[in-house]
Amino acid sequence: MTKLPHLRGFQLVEDLGPSRLGHAYRATQLALGREVLIKIIDPELLGDPLAQARFRRGAAIAAKIHHKNVVSLYAVEVCPDSGLEFVALELVEGMSLEEVIARDGSIPEGRALKIGLGIAEALACLEDHRIVYRRLTPHSVQLDPGGSPKLSDLGLAKPVGEALTGPIPSLTRTPYTAPECSLGVELDSRADLYSLGVVLYELLSGRLPPDGAPADPRLHVSVRAETARFVAQLCEQAREARPPSAREAVEALRTLSAGFTAAAAPVLDPSAFLLNTGTDVALRELKIRAEIPDAEPMEAVFVRSQVMVGRGSDCDFRLPTPCVSRHHAEFSWQGGILWIIPHSTTNSTSVNGQKCTSPLPLHFTDRITLSGRVELQIDWGVRDAPEEESVVEQPGLPAESHSRRATASAGFPMSLARRGAARSTGGIAPRLFIPSQERVLAVGAFLQGGSSPSCELRLPPEAPRKALVVGWGSGGAWLLNVAPDASALHVNDEPITDRCGLRSGDRISLYGLTLIYQEGYE
Repeated sequence: MTKLPHLRGFQLVEDLGPSRLGHAYRATQLALGREVLIKIIDPELLGDPLAQARFRRGAAIAAKIHHKNVVSLYAVEVCPDSGLEFVALELVEGMSLEEVIARDGSIPEGRALKIGLGIAEALACLEDHRIVYRRLTPHSVQLDPGGSPKLSDLGLAKPVGEALTGPIPSLTRTPYTAPECSLGVELDSRADLYSLGVVLYELLSGRLPPDGAPADPRLHVSVRAETARFVAQLCEQAREARPPSAREAVEALRTLSAGFTAAAAPVLDPSAFLLNTGTDVALRELKIRAEIPDAEPMEAVFVRSQVMVGRGSDCDFRLPTPCVSRHHAEFSWQGGILWIIPHSTTNSTSVNGQKCTSPLPLHFTDRITLSGRVELQIDWGVRDAPEEESVVEQPGLPAESHSRRATASAGFPMSLARRGAARSTGGIAPRLFIPSQERVLAVGAFLQGGSSPSCELRLPPEAPRKALVVGWGSGGAWLLNVAPDASALHVNDEPITDRCGLRSGDRISLYGLTLIYQEGYE
């Protein structure tokens, strides 16, 4: 195990890898007991007088800025014991926008506008201090656990009107750099607004705008015309055509966000498909074993309906490692089925090597990994197993009988389709026929489709883990689109962005697969 550097007043706990200044670490500030980000400056960097000047200037600038969308600077120090120079910064436990784009491609318009508004508010704060950020890219924006953006590292920020201290390679023309940055003219906040436009374009479309061409996100995805026009204005080559200030960009984004919120369809909570435990759920003994890097394995046994896992002091199963979130994931007994519910938006939860972003039913052979490093093994037994289960009614969907006899063996959760098929159907078994595979799937009460191993209908790997839910009850059959891409699902060539009813013979198409819904088969 590599020994971490010594810094008086700080306990370094995790090596986070190289940074622009040198090397980054997660640490605890001992006097205050708070977690911080430490960046130890590369001695070779400080050996250059120009680099020293940039570093000192950036630190002085960052010390003046206090804003919810800017990473806070706590200290700039030299350790008297080791002689190492370092900065202590606010630790943001989240992903960068660069990581979000790499994982998700484009994101929904409402979320992109919220992120853009937070960035614009940070730029307006810098504008008030007559500072140009100059390096806005997806890499320089961190998302906190609530999804709010924070600008990181003001080391290359520059007061308006101040001359550059020598050439800076980092400012070489990139897709996010305003054209005027390479012309030697005095910069203002409009240079940052250009970068914001390119970032918004990429968030909305999943790709960069064509170099020199008008920026229109509608070339790739469907966004409102007013949003597309504003992004195009931000990306104008001539800075005179962009909004005149960051403050005006903030107001425009507020208006766009408010309009989107008012028109947006309600978001469906995936947990609504979990069973309602009620009062008839048996006590179950859940055993969890954790394999933590560089630490002894941990084991615990719980007899309760919910078990929270994380490093928080209030967690039921507390993991003493900084690589997991405070409240990382929850195990929940729902109607005789053990589910895992991911809580962390910043650190991953995986089941059998597949990332889990929504509630997922578990089998006792499943392998669970937190943050790619902590392995969990689960085992359970059953006492006084209940004979019946109840299911939550989804508002707006057909109602159905709540009484079903559970036929799962102890410790083995049936799939949603198997549990639905267990009830009496009067001899009629709705099904999905897959012509390309000459295969038939019984629908039952619910059937989930996606790339997740837990889905009865397995879709290609490029499909999301959960893409659709098909259900059937006394009110008829229905289909629900739960894919991130609202346009990915079609019924009879009509796009289904939310939900619809189904009739026998309907043709469902998604992610290269065609299904035929059929009724009346024995």
